[in-house]
Amino acid sequence: MTADFLIVGAGVIGVSVARGVRRRYRGKVLVIDKEPCPAQHASGRNSGVLHSGVYYGANSLKARFCVEGNRRMREYCASKKVLINCSGKVIVATRLDELSVLEELHKRGTTNGVRLAWLDVPALREIEPYARTVEKALYVPDTAVVDPLTVMDSLVSDATAEGVEFSFNCAWQGHGGDGEARTSQWRIAYGHLVNCAGLFADHVAHVFGVGRNYRVLPFRGGYYQLHPRSRLQVRGNIYPVPDLRNPFLGVHFTCRPDGQVTVGPTALPIAGREQYEGFTGVNLKDSVGMVRYLARLLKTNTDHFRSGDSIVRRAD
Repeated sequence: MTADFLIVGAGVIGVSVARGVRRRYRGKVLVIDKEPCPAQHASGRNSGVLHSGVYYGANSLKARFCVEGNRRMREYCASKKVLINCSGKVIVATRLDELSVLEELHKRGTTNGVRLAWLDVPALREIEPYARTVEKALYVPDTAVVDPLTVMDSLVSDATAEGVEFSFNCAWQGHGGDGEARTSQWRIAYGHLVNCAGLFADHVAHVFGVGRNYRVLPFRGGYYQLHPRSRLQVRGNIYPVPDLRNPFLGVHFTCRPDGQVTVGPTALPIAGREQYEGFTGVNLKDSVGMVRYLARLLKTNTDHFRSGDSIVRRAD
């Protein structure tokens, strides 16, 4: 088999890249994935929140991608009539010492071009009647929520209609030589390869000598769902003030497009990249390396890992 452009991974990044490549260049675009259908992992197992860019360092790539991606995904959902909840997000403080972090978020968001507004207590109740804060809250109107699988179904349908080809149950197994990939089904000769392998992106990258100092460290997020007759009503998203030293945003309330309200996620370090329950998805060799790496992070407190660990334990 041959392909001008080979995309490894049929998650939201892989399918979006495939659509973009197909629109810009002539030639065959092939997406391979080891699963029987797309979005079986991170792309289909998330809260569906479209963040606005308020958390990230000023003018960072992450901030730029987030701001632009938020706008474009909201436009995409509107054009495709994909259900979306555009009720925004409030970030609330539970202690006085968190107000300085809110100020920092306001500064970052403003620099990144994010629409923001300060809310006093009465104004907060107008937007989220059951939310509480100390003195003031930060309102982020462009935060939205989608159903990830609905979005993925639409993206895959569009990509297929535009000429992108998909090969499922086709696992990447390594580099077969210059311009050739080995898979569980066949060898594929390609002109260009794009690594969108999600939780296994480091494995693919390392084969090409890229990012060997980096590895994926998986965390599993758990959610509760409020009973439909719960007195606690949430219109959009209610978030706590985060600890900016680590990547966890804290347990939050999210109203999904269908009206269901979730509370979460927890962030539990796990031994397997796809360990959704029990010991499924655990690879012994991989897991030993992950446990050792976690222990080293805790011992050295790299990137304030201990503060993140305390947040994980409180959330869980």
